[in-house]
Amino acid sequence: MNSLDKLVILWTNGDPITAENMVFMYAENALTKSWWHELTIIVWGASTALVAGNEKIQGQIKTLIDTGVEVVA
Repeated sequence: MNSLDKLVILWTNGDPITAENMVFMYAENALTKSWWHELTIIVWGASTALVAGNEKIQGQIKTLIDTGVEVVA
């Protein structure tokens, strides 16, 4: 696998709607539809507070991890 098969999403927005309808949706589809073979989400800035304080978002991240998305902070 070369570097063109890998995608890194830098997630910096603290808005849960953006998380659900852009970051998470794209990440899940990118792997399940084989748009990319490896996908990493970097949780950075305002998104860290959202993750820390929102159980629904935490659950969605766990689902992404179970799908094969790497999530790092």
